[in-house]
Amino acid sequence: MKRVLFVDHVDRILGGAEINLLELLSVREVSQRWNVGCACAPTGSLREALAKIPEVRLFRYGAASGFNQVRLVDRQGALGRFWKGWRATAAAARELGGIQSTFNPDVVVTCTNKDHFAAALCSATPSPRRVWWVNDLLTTDFFSWPARRVFSLIASRTADRLVAVSNAVALALTAAGVPSCKVRTIQNGIPVELYAKKGTGRLRSQLGCGQKPLIGILGRFTPWKGQHLALEIARHSVACGLEAHFLFVGRAFNEDQAYERTLHAFVAQHNLSSQVTFLPFQSDMPSVLADLDIVMHTSIKPEPFGRVIIEAMAAGAVVIAAAAGGVTEILESGVSGIAVRCGDVAAYLRAIQSVLDDRAFREKLVAAARATVVTHFTVERVFEQFDQLVSEPAT
Repeated sequence: MKRVLFVDHVDRILGGAEINLLELLSVREVSQRWNVGCACAPTGSLREALAKIPEVRLFRYGAASGFNQVRLVDRQGALGRFWKGWRATAAAARELGGIQSTFNPDVVVTCTNKDHFAAALCSATPSPRRVWWVNDLLTTDFFSWPARRVFSLIASRTADRLVAVSNAVALALTAAGVPSCKVRTIQNGIPVELYAKKGTGRLRSQLGCGQKPLIGILGRFTPWKGQHLALEIARHSVACGLEAHFLFVGRAFNEDQAYERTLHAFVAQHNLSSQVTFLPFQSDMPSVLADLDIVMHTSIKPEPFGRVIIEAMAAGAVVIAAAAGGVTEILESGVSGIAVRCGDVAAYLRAIQSVLDDRAFREKLVAAARATVVTHFTVERVFEQFDQLVSEPAT
């Protein structure tokens, strides 16, 4: 059995990378083929969830808590807050070295940029194979040129493989200078039956929206995710007389809290409180999705993958999504959902109306969407591809 150590420092809200990790480690075959360890924060949502998977050995990765208020790479420069970031990374690397000496993994899989860099500084002996699980688009939309250069140099010199969550992510890595021989695409997947619609959920009674169409916008509140665009769509929908309720599920992290306040202010300014509801992240997302008729994805920049899209497709909601980045690898417009140009409010409005006006069209989209997920986007497929990767001989 291969000894595989996963590394993720996140100690607050579970993001896409953490949910991907948890669902991967819950696949039944994992315990049959891998001896798994996880280096994670000593407290927090991720550790609590990992503790429920009995086959996973947990290691205290406390030094990495210094990461949570530090951006190592961003749009502002190669290394944001250089000194503080360097100290946090060096401390995490030392602790990770001790964990590796104890667990003696064959492969170390890091799940965030900060953990990639900590693993790169780690000097454990013998050195395991290093795999970076990359969930970000290394492009000018998200990272400055110096940041991309630093990432590329460190990855090229220290990582054995970079697992990209979409072909779009893989192309961005190679365009930034990472050798293509080091990059492999493993698109995200989900436990399909967990998200399968099993009757109605609890949202309609909670919101008091009756049988009105329920349109959801799900995910972290941050400008590039386009929640402000979704509110413009809601405003225009109400002005056109559309009887629908718009549900925003999520919250802002760190520096984006001011952005979240602007969203609430917009609702108040335009008297949308009876048509728009905000909820924090929900622990039972399948139950939330069960009541949604439409899920809108309104990112104004290319999406690295778009996990919420496959969740919604599996749950029986029609997806209307911005046609850029990884989204184009998931959804076939007019067949398994509707793709529209990024930022085009009018196109979103036309798409919503077409779905609500034509029940047969809606049902066709829902059926094709679920078939797409079952065929291409299961977490079992993700495991098999990762298993092939970790089973490869060291080079």
